[in-house]
Amino acid sequence: MGCDFVTALRAEQDRLAKKGGRDGDYDIPYSTVHVGKMKPGVALNIVPNLCHVDFEIRTVATDDPERIMARLQHAAAMIVESAARTAPEVDRY
Repeated sequence: MGCDFVTALRAEQDRLAKKGGRDGDYDIPYSTVHVGKMKPGVALNIVPNLCHVDFEIRTVATDDPERIMARLQHAAAMIVESAARTAPEVDRY
């Protein structure tokens, strides 16, 4: 699920780059989403019971960070819902 969420973050980054606001005063003129750190488990041979993803959103003035976050929260909920169909014990922390 952690990797699925990182994929959702990447999709949001692509959306912002193509359809988001612009500010030519910056080298990167659109809002960005960045995964800085991901901690998925403790050992290669153990299925992790949680995954911690640290990410950052940097917005240009014309983009609403709350709307971006709402889209990401919706994506996370859909990932959990999908995973819970095959593993009912799945939960979001």
